[in-house]
Amino acid sequence: MGDEKSPAAGSMKRNGKMLLGLLVFLAGFGAGAADVPAGQVTLDYCLQKATQDNPLVLKEQEKLAAVKTYLQEARNSRFLPELKLRLLTGPVTDAEGDVLTPTNKITADELSFKTIGPFFQAELTALQPLYTFGAISSAIKAAGQGVKAEENKVELARADLSNNLIDLYLAYQLAHEVYDLQKDLLGEIAKIDQKIQEWLASGSGHVTQTDRLRLKVFTALLEKETLTSKKGLEQSREVFFELCGVNPAESEIPIAPLDGEILSLPDLQKYLDAAQADRPELKALEAAALAKKAQLGVVESKYYPQIFLAGRFRYGYAPGRTPQTNPFVDDEFNYLDGGVVLGLEQKFGFHLTKQSVNRARAEYRELEYGQAALKSGIKIEVEKNYRSVQEAIARVQKTEEGLKAGRAWMFAARENYFLGVGDVKEVIDSFGAYLAVKWQSLEAIFDSQKCLNDLKISAGEKPWSKDK
Repeated sequence: MGDEKSPAAGSMKRNGKMLLGLLVFLAGFGAGAADVPAGQVTLDYCLQKATQDNPLVLKEQEKLAAVKTYLQEARNSRFLPELKLRLLTGPVTDAEGDVLTPTNKITADELSFKTIGPFFQAELTALQPLYTFGAISSAIKAAGQGVKAEENKVELARADLSNNLIDLYLAYQLAHEVYDLQKDLLGEIAKIDQKIQEWLASGSGHVTQTDRLRLKVFTALLEKETLTSKKGLEQSREVFFELCGVNPAESEIPIAPLDGEILSLPDLQKYLDAAQADRPELKALEAAALAKKAQLGVVESKYYPQIFLAGRFRYGYAPGRTPQTNPFVDDEFNYLDGGVVLGLEQKFGFHLTKQSVNRARAEYRELEYGQAALKSGIKIEVEKNYRSVQEAIARVQKTEEGLKAGRAWMFAARENYFLGVGDVKEVIDSFGAYLAVKWQSLEAIFDSQKCLNDLKISAGEKPWSKDK
């Protein structure tokens, strides 16, 4: 292609590296191919499928399920008592009569298996807190905020995966555009080559074999680039579908041309406000801070007593021993009793409680400061992405001017050649220049779409909830 080939070839190599990097990064996200109806699928469907079945998302969902059990446990402690059942059985010496008139006095020499029998005991206890000075309510709040934090972590995992998949899809679109462009140029070159052969056969003298050889060299270089583009296109397609959990052999996704037209870019403040309200990692950290604050209430409640209701039911039976009916005699093997009491328990380890309170308060403040730092970082990220979109839009507009000139030159050179007033070298130069400026235009459009996607993600949008 001569010198005109270098910009396009260099850019294509950079694009190939970018695609390879995305494929390697996303390799860990792979999900097994799913059975779906043959035919076309939308990008929205692919994102939904990937964010539902991806192992990292499922991992976060399992963590969420575990945290929900803590919430249910905290709620149950308010109304359901703590129950404990203990069952015992074993051997014991037989005993008949009572403490005043025993009927079988057994000495150590007379002890035998005949004088040993079984015993059975059962004890059921219940403890129900009545008033805990905020311990239970704070525990419920802490668990509830913990659930919110994990829910947002699930959303964050889905957002990260979706963002990378959309970047891969945009790269797939770009590769598709480049491949179609190269095929179209090869088709135009074939027409010119046919015209050269006709002129050579007729001996018109308008062209020479050198012209055809020069065209063949250009064609060979372009065909090589086209084969490379086709291979990369097929690989990126298969990987994209595989990562989405869609069988690439049975389905196809419509590849729309890269659209560089962004009619209007909303004010920066809109994205800043949305980011502060919708970013899942920020909401997760806010919930974590509130959970830690509620945990501080749980620790502080240890300064105060716990008022509770307790109950006990006991039953014991030893068939070889006479039950004792005297209320002043303690019978450890035959009994049936129970009761309910109202109690108060106060722990006096205030020095230990104080250290626990100071530690919980420090952890809460740490999360608060982390929240402030994250808000500042998000603001910087959104502003950076917004400027990147503005710059990318400007580059799209600038490259459009060069693309129009390159297209006009290519068409003029081609028509002049067919009319017999141009030469092959100018045609090759115009084709090479058009390929270079077209690639720059596509690259600028790709950058604008990628930057716009990054901006939306940084503002907390959920890309899997809509078609693109």
